[in-house]
Formats: sequence, structure tokens, C-alpha cells
Amino acid sequence: MKIIDANTRLAEKGGAKILIVGLSGVGKTSLLRTLSEEMLASTLFVDIEAGDIAVSDLSVASVRPRTWVECRNLACVLGGFNPALPATAAYSEAHFNEVMKNPELAQLGARFTVLFVDSLTAAGRLCFTWSEQQPDAFTDRGRKDLRAIYGLHARAMLGWLNQLQHARERTVIFVAVLEKNTDERRDRHHAVDRFRRSQARARLCLHQS
Repeated sequence: MKIIDANTRLAEKGGAKILIVGLSGVGKTSLLRTLSEEMLASTLFVDIEAGDIAVSDLSVASVRPRTWVECRNLACVLGGFNPALPATAAYSEAHFNEVMKNPELAQLGARFTVLFVDSLTAAGRLCFTWSEQQPDAFTDRGRKDLRAIYGLHARAMLGWLNQLQHARERTVIFVAVLEKNTDERRDRHHAVDRFRRSQARARLCLHQS
């Protein structure tokens, strides 16, 4: 482990990690227009949401991941490999070397210093779909194991976010959709409340098993 002296650390170029949260249609993606032309030239628009109409005329490079594997490969290239991980794990050195064999992915690391990820919500859906299909998501009798699926989902999403967090030199802008829901008593709740209720149900399943 190398000790980084104060002058070296202060001279490093570090990127901010930003989260934009809002209801659908309020203009979250449109904030991409606020970037200068110079910044847009080094920005990669990660269009997972398939909702780029608001910026369809904007001169910015983009990628459109359709699967969780593609999202992981992208994060591996942009964040580099994690030396603490075994060769079989995502974001390991072996994973990084394999992904870098793809010339289109390999060029991303050097070209872009700003990532605009639209959105965390869509990425979470891709991750959950992937989690449901893994062998560990099923019991010995072949039934879906809800606890295992949520566990896989949580570990995969946190690993992905951690990978992008460690892209120190890059600015990463995450977009997330905030939903409003009305329950049977006509009370309105935001998505974070619904997520907490889902967590409570998962814990209940854990205690009952």
C-alpha cells in the first residue's frame, strides 16, 4: 500500500459524484443541457432509461446498455479493476482484462471524464431481472427464493455503485426517478417509503423461514 503525500493528493484531479432525484417529467435528463460544450465533449450519456427525447438534439456521445451484464462491463472499464476480488468475481482483474478485449469498450476509459447515468431506477430493474435468473435465486426444489433474489440484487447494485465511486478522476452524475404512490387510505407516499415497506416484508420473510 502506497502512502500518498499531501501535495500529491491535492494535485490529483478528482471528480464529483452527484445524485439527481425527481418525479418523472420534471426535467432531470434535460439538466444535461446545462453542461458547457467543452464538458459535453468529454461526457458519456449512459442511456439506460431509453428516455433521451429531451436531449435528442444535443451533441453528446452515448451508450445504451440493455442488460445488467452490459452495465457491469461498462462500470468495469470506467472504474478499473479491484485487486481485492478473486478472478471469478465481477470487477476483478480477469474481468477487466476480458472486457478490454472489446475495442469499443476499451476506448471509453480514455475518452470520457464525465458520466451521466440515466437512470439508477432503470439500472435497478435490469439488475433485479438478472438476479431473478441466477442459480442462487432458486431453492433446491426449483422455486424462486425471494430472500436470495433480494440479496443478489443488493450485492450486485452496491458493487456496481462502488465500482463507479472508485472512478476517482471522473465526475459521475446519477439520475433517479422519484415516484408518488397513493395507498388504500388515499395517503400519498414517495417511492422511498414503499422501498422501506419492501425491506420490512423481506425481513419478515427472513424471520418466518
